[in-house]
Amino acid sequence: LYKLLESNGLFDSTVLVAECLGDVRKAVETMVSRGQTERALEQLYRYDATKERDDLIYEFGPILFRLHSQQLVEYLMAAPSSGVGGWQTVDPQRLLPAFRGALSAGEHSEARRASATEYLTHCCCSAGGNRLSRTMQLVAGEPSSWTGLMDLLTQLKAMEPDETGEEQELCRYIRTQGEMPHFDVTFALRTCYSMGKTRALTVAYGLVGQYKLAVDVALEHDDLDLAIHNARRCRLSNSGKRKIWLSILNYEAKKGDMNALLKFYQESDGVLTIADVLNSIPVNSSNGATLGMFRSEIEKSLDQYETDIHLLNMELEQHKKTMD
Repeated sequence: LYKLLESNGLFDSTVLVAECLGDVRKAVETMVSRGQTERALEQLYRYDATKERDDLIYEFGPILFRLHSQQLVEYLMAAPSSGVGGWQTVDPQRLLPAFRGALSAGEHSEARRASATEYLTHCCCSAGGNRLSRTMQLVAGEPSSWTGLMDLLTQLKAMEPDETGEEQELCRYIRTQGEMPHFDVTFALRTCYSMGKTRALTVAYGLVGQYKLAVDVALEHDDLDLAIHNARRCRLSNSGKRKIWLSILNYEAKKGDMNALLKFYQESDGVLTIADVLNSIPVNSSNGATLGMFRSEIEKSLDQYETDIHLLNMELEQHKKTMD
């Protein structure tokens, strides 16, 4: 019957007959082959939720997303309504090949990226999505399948327009997702590095405890404020913190601005000593630096040393009395 109808060019009748017979696949295949992709998408949304319906969404997802990304995402995120089953049974992971099309350039590429970002954010980040904190269970997939979705979302976030250059949205995403078990920090590091996302790269380094690398990257891009920000976030031992702050100090000392150097010392939260600052100044410096510039800080340090020595002497005396 199908061949008879198609041989006579009665394709709409073919769709009608297929739907009457419950042959959803034939109906959708006919519409797509005739270029009626929007009609096919609308019909898929109206069909009852069955495994066959969902399999067709996965199969034709790439072409439907490429041509009608916004409408596809609206259907995926829509709540069930009267007479329509909705797409709540659709597994986001099975649609990953379709949404990878958002990475391709071409006509309407920005719209596709925006739609893919909206849906993946809904799935991976929002309270109303399929994701459950820490458990991350999918409708019909293993928890590990979230990694692919989150990797794609990382790429899309990195590709978003950033007029301010602050990378705020990307940094926020990496910071909030970084502690989740299926977020691939290594992939985020590679993505940020390859796309020149300096601030986000330092955030990712911080998530894996590589604070020294985070500071080094910031200094390589002459971003002192970012370096100091990462140094303050450091959760290493005191010696580890000191090494990081010393690297920033040495960077700042090369500029030869003694006032800026003194200010930086004051911002180090007590990690650095005045001796560190004095040692960082080149011996043959011709910038006019004098000890007088650091007089106040030197006096404070000497007073602190005197206090510490006094306390130690008191402890020694106490130990002597105890032994006697």
